Amino acid sequence: MVIDELLSVLLHWQLHAVARNSVQNAVAKVVQIERSAKENLNFLWQS
Repeated sequence: MVIDELLSVLLHWQLHAVARNSVQNAVAKVVQIERSAKENLNFLWQS
């Protein structure tokens, strides 16, 4: 009984960690895309 509860809690936290990591990865990708878009715009303006 106690082991079942511990396992469900561990699984819960593991899912939270996975979700948080995927959100952080998505945000990092968006930031990267925005940065490269700005660099491309600057390059176009300068040329």
